[in-house]
Amino acid sequence: MLTFLHPAFLWFAPLALVPVILHLLSRIAPLSLRFPTTRFLHNSPMPLQGRRRWQDILLMLVRTALIAVIVLLIAQPCWKNPPTSLMPEKEGCIAILDVSPSMYACVDELRDETTKLPADTTFITTENQPTSPNDWIIGFTAPAPSKALENAAKYLEAFPRSARTLHIFSDLQSSNWSEEMPNMPEGTNIIVHTNADKVMTNWSVVSTRCEYIGDNKLRILATCRNWSEIAETRTVELSLDGKAYRRELSLAPNSSAPALFIVPIPSDSHAEISILPEDKFPFDDTKAFWASPPPPHPVLAVFSSEAEKITEELEFFTIPALLSEPDDTPQRYTANTLDISGLPYAELSSQSVVFLLGAADRLGDDAAEILHEYVAEGGVLISVPGASPLAGWRFLQKTGLAPRGTATLEKHPTGIGALKPSDELHTLFPEKNPSDLHLFNIKKHIRISAIDDSDNVLLKTIEGDPALIRRYVGKGQILLFTFGLDTLSSDFPLTKSFLPLLRELLSQALDSRTEIISIVCGDSIPELKTLDGTAEQFPLDTSEPGLDKWANRLVEINVPLQESTIRYRQPDEITRALSENSTTQFAKADDNIRPLSAFCAAALVVLLLLESLMSFGGRKIQKQQAN
Repeated sequence: MLTFLHPAFLWFAPLALVPVILHLLSRIAPLSLRFPTTRFLHNSPMPLQGRRRWQDILLMLVRTALIAVIVLLIAQPCWKNPPTSLMPEKEGCIAILDVSPSMYACVDELRDETTKLPADTTFITTENQPTSPNDWIIGFTAPAPSKALENAAKYLEAFPRSARTLHIFSDLQSSNWSEEMPNMPEGTNIIVHTNADKVMTNWSVVSTRCEYIGDNKLRILATCRNWSEIAETRTVELSLDGKAYRRELSLAPNSSAPALFIVPIPSDSHAEISILPEDKFPFDDTKAFWASPPPPHPVLAVFSSEAEKITEELEFFTIPALLSEPDDTPQRYTANTLDISGLPYAELSSQSVVFLLGAADRLGDDAAEILHEYVAEGGVLISVPGASPLAGWRFLQKTGLAPRGTATLEKHPTGIGALKPSDELHTLFPEKNPSDLHLFNIKKHIRISAIDDSDNVLLKTIEGDPALIRRYVGKGQILLFTFGLDTLSSDFPLTKSFLPLLRELLSQALDSRTEIISIVCGDSIPELKTLDGTAEQFPLDTSEPGLDKWANRLVEINVPLQESTIRYRQPDEITRALSENSTTQFAKADDNIRPLSAFCAAALVVLLLLESLMSFGGRKIQKQQAN
């Protein structure tokens, strides 16, 4: 049976009569008039009109057929075979079950609705795993449903247009259904099942942080968030060492605030923060974390073995300053040493800080590139001039690790100038503090004509020249001393201010970093490497939140934060997003419908060629008759 995909265009079929009308109009004989001056002329023989009349008729028919084929091609004719059986067509029905944590509030309600689906319904989860309603278990990951929808579309394309049904069982949380979704095959009936009563209030534990404050005590900050549109007050409970500590916390709508706890260092560092009373999103009301001083940061000190005296002094003063801690205080740093020749072969991503101690003048292009990449990825680099301070500084400028201003070496004695209240280090060395920061002698230093606007000068000399510069490169930062930390360059390592300044710089640079590995449920632990590049692999199940240890690393596995939001999408939005385009990469015509567009296109080409040949032949005959 012949049918059309766009039958409305058949109304333009009468346009095929235009060549016939033009041919009939051309047959009207013109009125002849006789002039007296032509009576003495002989009559010319009449041309043979019969043959040309048949050519005109044939050309008219070709042009009529040409217009008719164009109209048919636009209407897209198809041949539909009659059904071979009177049995009803098999129906394709597939259901997607949302297994994200936010479904805790409605999984039981929606599970009952799955019993109303046909017995041959195929069930898959938003993690794209086959399942059944009885095995519908909510997890702790936040899977995006796009892959499951894509496979559902591939499944439904095998069924006729009128027998495709997609069921979606979800709370339609915006954080999960915000990605671009693939369209369903043409004719798919999309039915969205969602919970009747949406959860409109929710609190969650966003993060925890532990700090050692001395006297064998910890400061624990538990940041909580109120995701709802109303202000509420809840109780925040810290469970530690078999004891419970509680704080009342009031939060405005869509706001966060920390709950503060001061506790003794526990014998068991497994801790838990909970929000009471528990709400309908219970998965984010409790968070397990390590309540212990953070593991020490690994620090790499890079020296140059060619400058023996300076190297010995830098190692003598710097390494003890990094490792020195008061009694009964957790170690904050571990130190490794490396000669500059081994820098191109070291894995710097395993280090929190790299000290370039008097070795900048010995850098090669490979080592400089490694340092630049290390800082750009979030590392901290501290550079101290060595035996050839000017050469080292210019090499750092060449690689983009130092400001671009003109650099000269000043050998006249100077000192550190006064700090202003607006300076970052003013709180460490206030005017009332009897510090010797301004009393030591700087014997030589690098003088910079100008620095970039984005760079911060932390210390200046008495003359106002930069003495310590903080420079940001990519995600990391560089601290550049313009004077050396050896006795040939300055007396700074011999002062009481040396240790506090060095530790404060490290503390500020590493303020947001911790050696505790924090990952989201379902993610794999990142590959960790040692200084020599050896990779460490540790098989760990991250499907559920909790705590674990990996060598000397502490691991925290958390529920995805985006699951805590209580923003939702409407069912008609999802339906519209899945059916915006009637045809997709998965859609195809039914087996009993065969398009005839190819035949129409071939006929169109033949008629165009025939019309061109006949028009050319007619013009040639007219030219011969005229001659």
